[in-house]
Parts: sequence; C-alpha cells; structure tokens
Amino acid sequence: MRKDLSRAGEEARLAQNNLRRLADILDGLPEALHAELATLWGTLGEIARRSMEREISWLEQVSVITSMFDERLKKLDRGGAPKMHAFEVLAKGLADAYQSAKGRRGITWNEHGQKYGGEFVELVRAVLPLATKLAEKISLGRPLRVPTQGVHALGKYLSTHTDARKKKQTRARM
Repeated sequence: MRKDLSRAGEEARLAQNNLRRLADILDGLPEALHAELATLWGTLGEIARRSMEREISWLEQVSVITSMFDERLKKLDRGGAPKMHAFEVLAKGLADAYQSAKGRRGITWNEHGQKYGGEFVELVRAVLPLATKLAEKISLGRPLRVPTQGVHALGKYLSTHTDARKKKQTRARM
C-alpha cells in the first residue's frame, strides 16, 4: 500500500507540473490564437481550459496527502521481523532491578563453553514463561517476541542491550 501511495503522489506531482506548464504555455499565446482555439474547442473545451487551475490545485492536494500517508506508513513498518518492544522493556526493567540489587551486571561469556551465562541471564530465563503467558493474555493472543535466532540469541541480546544501557548511564554521571 505504501508503494502505491508513493507512486500516486509522484504521478500527481508530475501531472500537476505538466498541467502547470500547459496552462503557462496556453496563457502565453497571443489573444487572436486564443479566440481561434476557443472556436475549435467549443464550449466544453473552454470550460476545461478555465478549470485547469482547479485541477492543478486538486493534484497538488493529492500529492501532499499521499506523501503524508506515505511518510506515516514508513515510520510504522519498514518490513523485516517485528520489533521486540515489550521484551526490550522487560529486559531493561529486570536489568535495572538486578543492577540495583546486586550492584553489578550479571552477564558473563564462558569462552570454554562458548555461551552466555550469569545470574541475570538465569533471572530472565526464569521470568520468561510467566511474562509470555501474561503478554498473551494482555495482548489478546499475540505472543511476546523474544530473541530466538541462534543458540546464544537471548544472552547476546541481554549483553548488548543492558551493557549499552549501563555505558550510557556511566557517561551521564561523568
């Protein structure tokens, strides 16, 4: 739908520009030629010529409105996998609570086992089943989206998002 709106807006702009150029050319013709054309066009042709300004205005409105909707739709959906906003809020809230309680990050990378771990990762894994059930009830059956791509997806997501949050807070204090 967004592509159709974009095309409609572009075509309206082109038609508006073409009609504007045509109107300017016709207005620039000598008066004697205007009279001759009016005779050839007849009454309907003359009415159409006089209504060109309304058509140009209408095309301008079409262009503006379709562009506005196109811009709004761009912000709503850019394609790809849906964002995990609910999980992000849950993870950041749990990270803040964990940080307050323990005073440390709680995520580790085990080089030997090639996996993320730590108390915070375990806390999130323990909370996820309950959070998933609640999310489905609250959102009328829509599941809670969680990082699932790959074996380390949850730990990597938590490490990246909670570590970035910690760095921002540290910079803000300086």
